[in-house]
Amino acid sequence: MPELIVAKFTGDIANKHKLPAYEAAKSLYGISRTMLIVTNYLAEGRVRRRDFNPVGFELNIIAQRPGSFETVFEIASRPEAMVYGGLIVAMATLIPDLIASVSRRAVGQGALGSIKKLENSEQLPFGDVEALVDAVEPALRDAHRSVGYGARRISLQRNGNNIVEFDSATKDYINYSEVDTEIHAKLFSVGGFDANSGYGRVFDFDEGRTIPFQLMKDADRITIDCILNSMSSYTRKRRLGDELVSAVAFQYRTVVAQDGRVKKLLPIKVRQNLVSL
Repeated sequence: MPELIVAKFTGDIANKHKLPAYEAAKSLYGISRTMLIVTNYLAEGRVRRRDFNPVGFELNIIAQRPGSFETVFEIASRPEAMVYGGLIVAMATLIPDLIASVSRRAVGQGALGSIKKLENSEQLPFGDVEALVDAVEPALRDAHRSVGYGARRISLQRNGNNIVEFDSATKDYINYSEVDTEIHAKLFSVGGFDANSGYGRVFDFDEGRTIPFQLMKDADRITIDCILNSMSSYTRKRRLGDELVSAVAFQYRTVVAQDGRVKKLLPIKVRQNLVSL
């Protein structure tokens, strides 16, 4: 059965059932491109930014509804033709949940519990999800085009429930990224890493949350070995109650948002302890 996702624009002139044409078109383009990138990943098993070949699914606009300003997207898929078809059969909400989670992470919010569970079980690789977040950022900047220009808020809804919301705060977050030139050093545990993409996530003991990182192609062998060793012991050590056993020392720069929040780590090198940096 096709999944329906409604993009609802509210506030300002959207409440009068209209939007500036150019800004509205850019927003719908950004939303549809975000959905396409994520759904294509589930169909193909790789993160694409161009040259899409939508085999196994269709992405359509099927209605423009009155009531503020609403556009209905239909995602029709054939699970047997998709790489992650087994997961879709087992959990019918995978497509909208992953679209919501990738979008939420891209605007500084947390992924849905269903996606975190699949990441923790390694059914969805951490690195792939972070690569998706990076891939959809330009599209989500377009998606926010109507915020402040005809609408105050855009909600993506499934079955009448909001799965992600865009507003002025998320617009500021997605539109601003700055590499902090200061070099930091800290202990992290590596929760996930994909060697092909170089993306992963680390657990910050001080903040009690995971933070994405992007490893450069010129990373040395010791850095890669430390990351892989930490990742392999992360789950086991957490279950034994001693998280620091899986910790390794990162020397890194940060990509920060306008409000100072860390969006991503850029490791320079990783070693077994801080003394070795």
